[in-house]
Amino acid sequence: MAKVRVRPETGRLYLDFMFMQKRFREYTAMPATAANTKKLEAIAKRIQAEIDCDAFSYEKYFPKSTNLEKAQSMVKQAEKVGTRRQRIKAGLE
Repeated sequence: MAKVRVRPETGRLYLDFMFMQKRFREYTAMPATAANTKKLEAIAKRIQAEIDCDAFSYEKYFPKSTNLEKAQSMVKQAEKVGTRRQRIKAGLE
């Protein structure tokens, strides 16, 4: 489940979510206000929905992320095995 959290050291919001069984955190420059939290929660909900239906593109949401290369590599590796539903049927997940 994608969650919006506050980094205590900076008071800034970040997204914390699981993608392909790995935990990712994407930090923002947004201060922790009610309005910003609400905006980021809407994005988190969209991201989680896309992850759940195998339609998530890391690059779409985080094009400048330092995690982008890692996420793309994981996707390429998984494509060799097949879709998530195929991996589950094969007992790989």
